[in-house]
Amino acid sequence: MEEFLYIVDENNNIIGKEKRSIVHQKGLIHRDIHILIFNQKNNVFLKKRNSKINYPNMWESSVAGHVSYNLSYLEAAKKELCEEIILNKKDCEHLFSKIKFYGIFKNFINPLDKQFTGLFFIRDINIKLKPHPSEAEEGAFFDIDWALRNLDLTNGSIISLSLAKIYLNIYG
Repeated sequence: MEEFLYIVDENNNIIGKEKRSIVHQKGLIHRDIHILIFNQKNNVFLKKRNSKINYPNMWESSVAGHVSYNLSYLEAAKKELCEEIILNKKDCEHLFSKIKFYGIFKNFINPLDKQFTGLFFIRDINIKLKPHPSEAEEGAFFDIDWALRNLDLTNGSIISLSLAKIYLNIYG
């Protein structure tokens, strides 16, 4: 069964729901999440998307995904974390306990993929992370500045990393 997503207006107010395929086909505004996972050196874990999905072979946030209908931003973040990163139950619960909400940003760069993104950070991680093979070819920790200069990143990931850079400059 195909996933349903919230349809929102230009102010992120819910105005309905629609099948995921229709949302992208019609360019309807919807919600998604990005999670940036940082190690103890403040390097961020990024994953390289596989060639079978949208934005093939591009690097993206540690975790990214849609907010399914009937889920909050936080519930969607937790769901996507367990789907996209291979973790045992203990490590998954540990990461959940460290998740912090940063805010919501508007990503309307691509006219067929417009969304309000809930951005979350998980900091000071000291566990091995591996992306699920259905989601990504590989994953690694990178310095944010280096990643922004050298990696082919999705639009949402460029925005997420830029906001993270600001956050880390202010709060350390």
